[in-house]
Amino acid sequence: MKPRRTTMERLRTRLGCAGLLVLIAIAGGCGTATREPGASGQMERSGETPRTAQEAATTSPADAASEPIAKLRTPSAGQVSVRLGGREVLQIRAAFGRLNHQPVTYMFSDPPAATQPEAGDEVVHTLRANSPADLKLTCRIVYDPPGDRVRIILSSESPLPEVNLLTHTPEPMLPVRFHRSGKERIIHSVLGMTARGLMDGLYDARRDEALSVEGDVTYQPMEHGTVILVASRPDGQATRTVLTLTHHPRFLESTLGSSGESGYGWPAGAATAGWTTCASTKPVNADTVIRDIAWAGANLARPGLRVVQTDAFSAALADAAALARLTVQPCPPPVEPDPDSPPPSPSGPSITQQFERSVSTLFREYWAHGIIGRRELNPLWVGERLPLPQARLWASLAGLGGCGLMIADRLDVLPSERVEILARVLPPAPVRAVDLFEHGLPSLWSLKIAARFAQWDVLGVFNWSSQPVRQEVWLDRLHLDLDTHDQFAVYDVWEEYLVAVAQRKFEVDVEPRACRVLAIVPLQPHEPTLLGSNRHITCGALDLADVYYNRETATLHGRSEVTGHRPYELRVFLPQGEDGLEIDRVEADDLPVQVRRHGPIGCVVLHSPETRWVDWKILFRTVAVQSPLPSPPARLKARQTTRGVLLTWNATDDRASRYRIYRDGQSIGECDRPPFHDHSVRYDTTCIYRVSGVDWAGNESELSTGLPYRTPVPASTNLTQLVPLSARQDAFALGTNQGVSGRPLRVAGRRYRLGLGTHANASIRYFLGEGYARFSGEVGIDDGTEGAGSAIFRILGDGRELFASKVKRGGERAGPFNVSVAGVMVLDLVVEDAGDGTEGDHANWGNPYLRTAPRRGTRPGPATRPASTQPGEQ
Repeated sequence: MKPRRTTMERLRTRLGCAGLLVLIAIAGGCGTATREPGASGQMERSGETPRTAQEAATTSPADAASEPIAKLRTPSAGQVSVRLGGREVLQIRAAFGRLNHQPVTYMFSDPPAATQPEAGDEVVHTLRANSPADLKLTCRIVYDPPGDRVRIILSSESPLPEVNLLTHTPEPMLPVRFHRSGKERIIHSVLGMTARGLMDGLYDARRDEALSVEGDVTYQPMEHGTVILVASRPDGQATRTVLTLTHHPRFLESTLGSSGESGYGWPAGAATAGWTTCASTKPVNADTVIRDIAWAGANLARPGLRVVQTDAFSAALADAAALARLTVQPCPPPVEPDPDSPPPSPSGPSITQQFERSVSTLFREYWAHGIIGRRELNPLWVGERLPLPQARLWASLAGLGGCGLMIADRLDVLPSERVEILARVLPPAPVRAVDLFEHGLPSLWSLKIAARFAQWDVLGVFNWSSQPVRQEVWLDRLHLDLDTHDQFAVYDVWEEYLVAVAQRKFEVDVEPRACRVLAIVPLQPHEPTLLGSNRHITCGALDLADVYYNRETATLHGRSEVTGHRPYELRVFLPQGEDGLEIDRVEADDLPVQVRRHGPIGCVVLHSPETRWVDWKILFRTVAVQSPLPSPPARLKARQTTRGVLLTWNATDDRASRYRIYRDGQSIGECDRPPFHDHSVRYDTTCIYRVSGVDWAGNESELSTGLPYRTPVPASTNLTQLVPLSARQDAFALGTNQGVSGRPLRVAGRRYRLGLGTHANASIRYFLGEGYARFSGEVGIDDGTEGAGSAIFRILGDGRELFASKVKRGGERAGPFNVSVAGVMVLDLVVEDAGDGTEGDHANWGNPYLRTAPRRGTRPGPATRPASTQPGEQ
């Protein structure tokens, strides 16, 4: 197996320790070195140069980096400006490399003041090395006609080892992706340093200007919105174009038709704050606000957050150092309801509608058409009015999105499990948008995290539909380094268990209108791998620092920002086999420690009476570790539904991370937890089902006792009596016996009491199980559009087109269809826009009826329900 190398380690190889320290020093501009809080969860003291624990072991204060750092802080330190579109877009600060295994720093020698170049101009500068003094590089800045493109070329008198050019944007810009590959529906966002493979440009939202970037570039977004770019030149080339920039004015306006007016500033630091409101008929003063949310400030958010009152009815937990002045308690104080306050909103459609509205518009407002920032705050409900899966979905969007939050629940009356949800997402991670194109509602949202000690991904897997789905995730589509790493641990953040150890792909089940948040961490062979902590949804990005492993002493070192009166848990993946590892002991200052093991995961729990930074060490010993197989599942049961055969069993062995289902000796699928729906079984047939348990490593238990089962013969029925296998459409929810607007189904004045209301573009799939003969009905545009809207209706049987309508427009009479579905397993109803957009495309399927084939000696007749349907079907 290949050794794991993080982005930071690759930069250390390129720059050396001295060069890396210079890069960090330059990060703050010409002033003191600064560091983005989210990059590793640690804020450096003013005037200190940040270092990793590994660097601290090999670098002293008198390191060779001190001289170039001093040069950068003096007025003689030069820089070269690159101008496009009539303004400065980039500053070239320095170059770094290695010669004879020693770091070399190249600095500009007082370049002349930059002037706006003409198209076809070439500007040449010289960079001289700190040592040896006669070593130099030539930097050529070539402006290609018609003046919207510039190339930066580095050359030397002889081939040199790899050279890295350090550049910096003078004004706030965002590293972004302008184009997605293929048909992937993945939102990418970043936290910390990111590599070239994910992004291909920079975007200025205030001016709606873009710079496409070509070259081997690593990006480091800074706290004020500016960006550091490190462009690398391959080894052994005397001359090389290291960076090419192309200017795109009015980028969104010209490409997407958007004005690009989005901005990426938040009021009163809302991007790193959790806001709350006070609803009362009485005047609310600052003391009331502070009393109600002081507990949240001390226990939900990181230290250094204080209450900031913005007006009489709102307050924020914002970055500051005055939290110690507040009087807080380790648990919420009892608060009596105010008799003059309005009662809480009752359970019902209001909160559900607000939830639906928020999640359906979040991506469009925040990401689509390049909207990369929000000026308003997002409301966040996690109270009991929402089911727990939906509360987690909403909180996951907020935690992974990094936008400002308005906490819409009363913190003093939240149940403990809902308080835990808030604790995982406050403060919102300071992520930055990467994708700059429209997605709609993607099912995957990949947050790439690069701390100084490691790099990992947090993946949100969302199910927006009303039916459970099994999502397949390919690691290469997440831009993971599959060439360097052979295995990746997939850990469920909310449910807190190891899902799988994957090499190329994995699958997870997601309940209706719910989500799974998964930490994907590359595993280091023959060493323990830290999978993160339970402090935040980012699994350690905001609370872990200085993590490294000492092979000689078999010790994992690190620092953690623990929260008072809340168990802080570290999760470590332990190697298995003859040379496996287990935790020997833990040292964590003077805190009490608990250690437990669950399969290959070792958990270390720290208990602190106060919020503080804690230095810890985890010591390991070598042991032979063999994981026992899971027990075979018991009490297997089956029953018929309109979606196939529903299988249930007892899942009592937590060693099984998933289950494999067999029918007649052949594997037909897997699931994380029961139940399992067999969508590929035919009606009127006999089969035998068995189930096995599979652990994280793919080891399979013995099969369960076989369960014989015979599927029934279905009855003729209206399609609305069947539960779809899946339903997806661009807007609104699928309407059953009503239009998508909630009104009765009407086409050209005719009302349909039974039918489906859809909206282009839509795709609804049903299980037929080869049990029906014909499918008939009518299609048209709903009268609620008042003559607007147009759509094309298609019917597919097992992927083969059975029917395609002409373009149906608002006000036209419904068109009939009557097709054979004999031998069809799955039926797809598809609605497409007619090439003129989806506005007003309310598409109705009137009286869609399934008729079974006549059986000998019987007469087919109408039926309101299929014979196989049972109450309470999932």
